[in-house]
Amino acid sequence: MKKIKEQVEDYLNCCEKVRGMSSATMWTKRNILKRFIEGTGIKSLSDFTNDVFNEWVRNEMERGVSARSVNTYNATIIAMVQYCKSLGVAVSLRVALV
Repeated sequence: MKKIKEQVEDYLNCCEKVRGMSSATMWTKRNILKRFIEGTGIKSLSDFTNDVFNEWVRNEMERGVSARSVNTYNATIIAMVQYCKSLGVAVSLRVALV
């Protein structure tokens, strides 16, 4: 099983090389995902549950992050999760409940 940082790098490589996302978009995605990993402390996507996600969102809001920014963060994280799920990675997060 890959560690979360490897899973994120796989996702970012796909965004950049396959989907052709701009360097500005890649910078934003990379920073959001780094912030998420550091904020949750998860080691693998199999550790990523709805409780972990909801707590992270709550913490971001308490830190004063705007709702619009949190929505952008959420979209980036969910896109990565869906990408990994499409490759057969076990993810505990139920996206429909986010």
